[in-house]
Amino acid sequence: MEVIFVALGAALGGVSRWVVNKLLLTYQPFFPFSTLAVNVASSFLVGIFISIILLKQPGNIFIKPLLITGFCGGFSTMSSLSLESFQLFTQGKIFIGVLNFTLNILLCLLATWAGISITKSSVL
Repeated sequence: MEVIFVALGAALGGVSRWVVNKLLLTYQPFFPFSTLAVNVASSFLVGIFISIILLKQPGNIFIKPLLITGFCGGFSTMSSLSLESFQLFTQGKIFIGVLNFTLNILLCLLATWAGISITKSSVL
Protein backbone atom coordinates (compact mmCIF):
# COMPACT_ATOMS: atom_id res chain seq x y z
CA MET A 1 0.00 0.00 0.00
CA GLU A 2 2.88 2.36 0.81
CA VAL A 3 4.16 2.16 -2.77
CA ILE A 4 0.86 3.59 -4.02
CA PHE A 5 1.36 6.68 -1.86
CA VAL A 6 4.94 7.08 -3.10
CA ALA A 7 3.78 6.73 -6.72
CA LEU A 8 0.93 9.20 -6.27
CA GLY A 9 3.18 11.75 -4.59
CA ALA A 10 5.91 11.30 -7.23
CA ALA A 11 3.40 11.78 -10.04
CA LEU A 12 2.09 14.99 -8.48
CA GLY A 13 5.61 16.22 -7.75
CA GLY A 14 6.84 15.44 -11.26
CA VAL A 15 3.93 17.23 -12.90
CA SER A 16 4.41 20.19 -10.56
CA ARG A 17 8.10 20.36 -11.51
CA TRP A 18 7.18 20.25 -15.20
CA VAL A 19 4.76 23.17 -14.73
CA VAL A 20 7.33 25.27 -12.86
CA ASN A 21 9.98 24.50 -15.49
CA LYS A 22 7.62 25.59 -18.27
CA LEU A 23 6.78 28.81 -16.42
CA LEU A 24 10.41 29.69 -15.66
CA LEU A 25 12.04 28.45 -18.87
CA THR A 26 12.07 31.91 -20.43
CA TYR A 27 13.89 33.34 -17.40
CA GLN A 28 17.08 31.33 -17.73
CA PRO A 29 19.17 32.61 -20.62
CA PHE A 30 22.49 31.86 -18.88
CA PHE A 31 21.61 30.08 -15.63
CA PRO A 32 19.24 27.14 -14.89
CA PHE A 33 16.92 29.09 -12.55
CA SER A 34 14.01 26.66 -12.86
CA THR A 35 16.02 23.76 -11.43
CA LEU A 36 17.27 25.96 -8.60
CA ALA A 37 13.71 27.14 -7.89
CA VAL A 38 12.18 23.66 -7.70
CA ASN A 39 15.05 22.28 -5.62
CA VAL A 40 14.85 25.13 -3.10
CA ALA A 41 11.04 24.97 -2.96
CA SER A 42 11.15 21.20 -2.51
CA SER A 43 13.72 21.49 0.28
CA PHE A 44 11.57 24.09 2.03
CA LEU A 45 8.56 21.77 1.76
CA VAL A 46 10.60 18.85 3.12
CA GLY A 47 11.38 20.93 6.19
CA ILE A 48 7.73 21.82 6.68
CA PHE A 49 6.47 18.30 6.01
CA ILE A 50 8.95 16.54 8.30
CA SER A 51 8.16 18.96 11.11
CA ILE A 52 4.43 18.41 10.74
CA ILE A 53 4.89 14.65 10.55
CA LEU A 54 7.10 14.51 13.65
CA LEU A 55 4.97 16.94 15.66
CA LYS A 56 1.45 16.02 14.60
CA GLN A 57 1.42 12.71 12.75
CA PRO A 58 4.29 10.55 14.04
CA GLY A 59 2.26 7.35 13.76
CA ASN A 60 0.89 7.93 10.27
CA ILE A 61 2.89 5.62 8.01
CA PHE A 62 1.54 7.03 4.73
CA ILE A 63 2.15 10.78 5.02
CA LYS A 64 5.97 10.60 4.78
CA PRO A 65 5.95 8.31 1.69
CA LEU A 66 3.32 10.52 0.02
CA LEU A 67 4.75 13.94 0.79
CA ILE A 68 8.50 13.54 1.29
CA THR A 69 9.58 10.49 -0.71
CA GLY A 70 6.84 10.88 -3.31
CA PHE A 71 5.98 14.54 -3.86
CA CYS A 72 9.26 16.19 -2.85
CA GLY A 73 11.28 13.42 -4.49
CA GLY A 74 9.34 13.87 -7.72
CA PHE A 75 9.41 17.66 -7.51
CA SER A 76 13.12 18.11 -6.80
CA THR A 77 15.67 17.16 -9.39
CA MET A 78 19.23 16.16 -8.59
CA SER A 79 19.59 14.62 -12.04
CA SER A 80 18.83 17.94 -13.77
CA LEU A 81 21.25 19.73 -11.44
CA SER A 82 23.96 17.23 -12.36
CA LEU A 83 23.25 17.41 -16.09
CA GLU A 84 23.02 21.20 -16.21
CA SER A 85 26.21 21.62 -14.19
CA PHE A 86 28.01 19.09 -16.42
CA GLN A 87 26.82 20.92 -19.54
CA LEU A 88 28.00 24.25 -18.16
CA PHE A 89 31.42 22.73 -17.39
CA THR A 90 31.76 21.19 -20.86
CA GLN A 91 30.77 24.52 -22.45
CA GLY A 92 33.65 26.15 -20.62
CA LYS A 93 31.32 28.03 -18.26
CA ILE A 94 33.16 26.77 -15.18
CA PHE A 95 32.20 29.65 -12.89
CA ILE A 96 28.48 29.36 -13.75
CA GLY A 97 28.64 25.57 -13.29
CA VAL A 98 30.25 25.87 -9.86
CA LEU A 99 27.81 28.65 -8.94
CA ASN A 100 24.88 26.47 -10.04
CA PHE A 101 26.01 23.49 -7.98
CA THR A 102 26.98 25.55 -4.94
CA LEU A 103 23.80 27.64 -4.88
CA ASN A 104 21.64 24.54 -5.16
CA ILE A 105 23.34 22.80 -2.23
CA LEU A 106 23.57 25.83 0.07
CA LEU A 107 20.12 27.27 -0.66
CA CYS A 108 18.49 23.85 -0.34
CA LEU A 109 20.06 23.33 3.09
CA LEU A 110 18.94 26.80 4.16
CA ALA A 111 15.44 26.18 2.78
CA THR A 112 15.11 22.91 4.72
CA TRP A 113 16.25 24.65 7.89
CA ALA A 114 13.80 27.51 7.24
CA GLY A 115 10.91 25.10 6.68
CA ILE A 116 11.67 23.27 9.92
CA SER A 117 12.18 26.50 11.88
CA ILE A 118 9.03 28.20 10.62
CA THR A 119 6.90 25.15 11.23
CA LYS A 120 8.25 24.46 14.72
CA SER A 121 7.83 28.09 15.77
CA SER A 122 4.28 28.39 14.46
CA VAL A 123 1.21 27.16 16.23
CA LEU A 124 0.30 23.76 14.81
